[in-house]
Amino acid sequence: MTGSHEREKYVMIAAAAFMLASLLILPVIFDHSYPEGKKLEVGVILPLSGDLGHYGRDFRNGIDMAVEAVNEGGGIDGAEISVIYIDNEGDLNRTISAFENLSRRVPVVIGTVSSSNTLAIAPLAEEKGVVLVSPAATNPKLSDYKNYVFRTISSDRYQGRGIAKLMLILHPEVRRVAVLYIENEYGKGLKEVITECYGKSGGEIVLVEGFSEGESDFSEIILRMKERDVEAVFLIDHITEAARLINQAADVGLYPVWFGSDGLVNDELIRLTGVNSEGLVATIQSNQILSDDFLEKYREKFGSDDSVNWPVSYGYDTLIVISQAIDVGGYDAEKIRDAMGDIRHIGVNGPKVFDKNGDIPPAYDVLKVHNGKWERIKRSEIIGGGSH
Repeated sequence: MTGSHEREKYVMIAAAAFMLASLLILPVIFDHSYPEGKKLEVGVILPLSGDLGHYGRDFRNGIDMAVEAVNEGGGIDGAEISVIYIDNEGDLNRTISAFENLSRRVPVVIGTVSSSNTLAIAPLAEEKGVVLVSPAATNPKLSDYKNYVFRTISSDRYQGRGIAKLMLILHPEVRRVAVLYIENEYGKGLKEVITECYGKSGGEIVLVEGFSEGESDFSEIILRMKERDVEAVFLIDHITEAARLINQAADVGLYPVWFGSDGLVNDELIRLTGVNSEGLVATIQSNQILSDDFLEKYREKFGSDDSVNWPVSYGYDTLIVISQAIDVGGYDAEKIRDAMGDIRHIGVNGPKVFDKNGDIPPAYDVLKVHNGKWERIKRSEIIGGGSH
């Protein structure tokens, strides 16, 4: 997590740059003379059904909006962009099969939501020379694939440090902490960073427990929490298991301070837990949408006055970045890869600039469930929170 002064400066720069760039989303640099009527296809692997389906559908909504924006603006040198969706249902084997299928057809693939699934296809992207861009995978190991793999979301090595520090700042009275995590690449990667950073900062971790995807009975973990007098919990998970754990803890009168990872930030968690999640704090990749026009178009298209979940804007920015890379380099995997390194895109929620590992700089918000809604914690609350 960036320092408060740096974060403030970063957001101000991003907002100013967005205002300047908002009319220049797709600058035409080269004339590639695509054949008339040609479709420039982008593969997309998302969980459109299953436990992660709500994430996948939100990403799809954002991607669809970006496709419309590109094509309504004249496409890329007159050629329209289109997407090929494959529903992996959150399953590892389906993800690999989908990538194998798409790699024979397209030079670039967006995918996928979970770090486990993205890490499974990252070596295939390198081997086959197909560009892979994830809008959601945050495991630090993804940085090891430096040639054809990119992500438009920050690595968890930054989020883990930020969560650990926030617990000490916002709850200096807490002494006994548990780290509960989903046993996949997302959960294990973030767990390692949090436990290391919180321990080095003087916090005491008395329980570290993993649980399986789809877990429904948390009674044993809850029993160990009570036996060890756990006062606060770092909960690293997606929505389904987290909601069950929070509710089952409340059923036996256990109400620790809950600190969640970005996988929990969705209105669905509040719907499933009601008052039991009140006060839960979570970090989230910076997603304060800088474009009122984007919000208006989203609500017109999907008929909703609700808040826009973060995957929507990340899906949108990911497709726009890929479109820019095709515009600059051409519809070829190697050229798209090279162009990605030159992209300086101001997205609807901030800059997308890639480093040598295919990662973007860290930028996070801190949210809290208050009166049944997610609200951003003010900068003054964090700065004035004191230290442990």
